[in-house]
Amino acid sequence: MQTAPAGGEKNLAIEQAQAQEGGQIGGLATGAFTGAQNALGQLAGQGIGESQNMSSLALSGIGTSESALGAVQQQNVQAKGQQLGLLGSLAGTAGSAAATGFL
Repeated sequence: MQTAPAGGEKNLAIEQAQAQEGGQIGGLATGAFTGAQNALGQLAGQGIGESQNMSSLALSGIGTSESALGAVQQQNVQAKGQQLGLLGSLAGTAGSAAATGFL
């Protein structure tokens, strides 16, 4: 451009070069914006999937805890039943002994 003679053609060439440069910059900005939107959408989708997995794990853990609690309660009921059975048996033996006059 420096060796081109001054005049309308040179000015037109400079303006066209500037317009092309502006178009390229605009294209880069548009591409960056639309690419960022797609990337953010993909990241959000991954986060949703991970949240769903964590929710499933949490619900599974709750179910396991409920099962364990139920087993502990069942064991407590069985132990209490055995204690009451033993006390009932002792009371029955004591009652039989008292009835027969051994006490």
